[in-house]
Amino acid sequence: MLKISPQSMEVFQAQAIDKANHRMVDYAKNRFPDYFVSQPESDIEAFIATVRNQSKEYDVVNEDDVATALDLTVMYGPGFWSQTWAEDVIALTALNGAEKMEILRHRVREHNSTF
Repeated sequence: MLKISPQSMEVFQAQAIDKANHRMVDYAKNRFPDYFVSQPESDIEAFIATVRNQSKEYDVVNEDDVATALDLTVMYGPGFWSQTWAEDVIALTALNGAEKMEILRHRVREHNSTF
């Protein structure tokens, strides 16, 4: 039986996150070209890493949900988590991260449809 040490697992996990952050750079540049147009890739990757770390604090770990957190961070600022329209959802311990983000997506769609 093959055994993988906890240290090796940490390395594999870190590499997977680095690759995911790199892939998300393309997503960010395509989704918000004006916002990221003059930023070097290394700065965008650092921004994405910050969003991912902050998302993890709220149990938001699925890649689609992290992408939504990135969207909301660009649209509403890095403190969107504590804004009135989001903080009540984020505080719900009975919901997992994916459920929280789905509610936030719904709220954004509802808000945007009133314009």
